[in-house]
Amino acid sequence: MRHNSLGVLAALCLSFTACDTREPVMSDADVALLRDTYPHMKEECIQLMRFEGVYSYPVEVDRCFPMTEPRKFHGVWRTQFEGSIFCPNATDLCQPTIEGPIAWLSTSAGVELPIEPATGREPRYFELVFVGRSTKEKGNYGHMGASDYEILVDDLISAREIQPSEMDRET
Repeated sequence: MRHNSLGVLAALCLSFTACDTREPVMSDADVALLRDTYPHMKEECIQLMRFEGVYSYPVEVDRCFPMTEPRKFHGVWRTQFEGSIFCPNATDLCQPTIEGPIAWLSTSAGVELPIEPATGREPRYFELVFVGRSTKEKGNYGHMGASDYEILVDDLISAREIQPSEMDRET
């Protein structure tokens, strides 16, 4: 009898953990809006936010969106208050425009850039070489979802600050 009771208890425990009995904090309409806004978001992130709210959204974009394979990037990073734009193969000051795609630059978990980003109104510019990954699909990434892609720095190879006057001479 004791073995039979343990078996029933184990089966009950497994059945409870297999079904998510939590109450969602997001309505079905909110989840539908989330899916429309982020059509490429992985299901695990949608469910996380559905049950725990938008503040549970992971900071790491690669946890929620498909990424490209790692590759070498070379370009200009423009950093300023609430801004982090990366322009691969840039020959200018990496200005945000409405004509071309904009890529938000961030770092993978555990990677820190040995650079102090700009905190005031004036942007700072850095020439970067790194190995990284990009979101595969165009979407709403970065601060306020204003960037078309997000690029993660996995391994920084080099970084040097560029003055706007340097870029003006090179173009």
